[in-house]
Amino acid sequence: MRLEEAEDFTSPERACIQVMVWRTRQPQHEVAVHGLARRFFCHFLHRWSSIITDSAQTNAAKVMWEGMVAWALRDPEHYVYVWDGTGESGCLHPVRSWLAFCGHWAAFCWGAEPGSHLRRRVVISTHPLNAAHK
Repeated sequence: MRLEEAEDFTSPERACIQVMVWRTRQPQHEVAVHGLARRFFCHFLHRWSSIITDSAQTNAAKVMWEGMVAWALRDPEHYVYVWDGTGESGCLHPVRSWLAFCGHWAAFCWGAEPGSHLRRRVVISTHPLNAAHK
């Protein structure tokens, strides 16, 4: 597990970027690691209040984040945002539903172009952040 602290995306609030979670496909470890990423995620979310996708998104990380977004959107005590850093100044956009996330934001954040996610991040928070309203 490796974390980085950040304020760039949630300023002035502190947040963490979950950079790595240990995973294995080895059957002898399956019981021990089942749900491990979610348990770590929830622990860090409670400690830092916000977690942000990292800049090196893999397909496995995308799948994990999609699961965490679906979980957070079902809980009224969690907030999901997309940080759009493609303009002059980054802007947080609230994501209010799974349909909105899948219909627009997932493709926007991860895109088909290499590196498209570098300036586009998903943020999950335990409290409302200052965001643009669309």
